[in-house]
Amino acid sequence: MTEFLHHSEEPISRFVLLDHMDWMSSYHPAALVEEWNAILQRARPGARILLRSAQADPSFLQQIRVGAANRPLSALVRFDRKLAARLQRRDRVHTYAGFMIGNVPG
Repeated sequence: MTEFLHHSEEPISRFVLLDHMDWMSSYHPAALVEEWNAILQRARPGARILLRSAQADPSFLQQIRVGAANRPLSALVRFDRKLAARLQRRDRVHTYAGFMIGNVPG
């Protein structure tokens, strides 16, 4: 995904991310930071990010630091936890414990 984002020039308004970030946070944290930096660089203002995780509350959202200012990801993307929790209850597949909805400030 990171490679695609590095070679894409068009702004992207929607991202759907599955649980690959769970294992990246444990085994390849630098690659996870690189991917989030690429997402944020390519995201159009107001972009929406849907993220599935094996964790109900993925710790990497608060732990990794991204962007030129090296800030926590959770400080750069606004996660709508109430909406995500409401929609997670309606999920009929129940494959993932965590569902996050993030909005890139516009």
